[in-house]
Amino acid sequence: MDLSELPEQDFLRHPWELARASFFLRELKCAGLMSGSHRVLDVGAGDAWFAGEMADANEAQQTVCWDLGYEQGTPSPRSRICYTVEKPSGEFDLLLMLDVAEHVRDDQRFLDDVLSCAAPGSHVLFSVPAWPGLYSNHDENLRHYRRYHPQQARELLEGAGLTVRRAGGIFHSLLLPRWLGMLKQSREPGQTFNEAASHVPEDLAWHAGRGLRSCVLAALAVDGRLSRAAVGVGLEVPGLGWWALCQKA
Repeated sequence: MDLSELPEQDFLRHPWELARASFFLRELKCAGLMSGSHRVLDVGAGDAWFAGEMADANEAQQTVCWDLGYEQGTPSPRSRICYTVEKPSGEFDLLLMLDVAEHVRDDQRFLDDVLSCAAPGSHVLFSVPAWPGLYSNHDENLRHYRRYHPQQARELLEGAGLTVRRAGGIFHSLLLPRWLGMLKQSREPGQTFNEAASHVPEDLAWHAGRGLRSCVLAALAVDGRLSRAAVGVGLEVPGLGWWALCQKA
């Protein structure tokens, strides 16, 4: 979770975040990156919850969480996870860049700089919000400079010298409701298209009941299975986000 979204009190994580974590952990496991000793760099790690989920699944893993937000304080200490606000030294076997590039004005320069931390043959798990036409005040509130067309994101990665091994959309079921919601609100008097509010909460805490949360999580789990099936047969089904598992030469 981005530090700007972190509630000040105990909270239930949103099904979106849980489903995203489950999807990416499975992708890493299928790629053989969740076993054995790996040095992991989580770029823009936020509250380091995803890094903690990875650490729980692989006790041989050492993770560095790098986030400029740590200038204001770091998350609670965890075994085999360290936090830094400065660019870490050394080389890493796996880099995580999950919904980070959209926060950076010069994304190509930033990616090139981050990849100087990647060992030869290392992997990069990358994700971004998709479709520029869906850019809304939700993105502005989260300090996003852009949303990406999938081809734009792929060119960004390949321009940095990465080979895309697997890629596709994620959260297909949320794409149409997001678009319809923005279209409806853009037609309201005195409101422009980009001023339309997103249906996604301004933080990633879940404010409804646990029963509904379980139902939404189950639906998003089906969505994730669709994503994996589509990628498995070489299809990139459009989704609210786009992801890629890449490898450095």
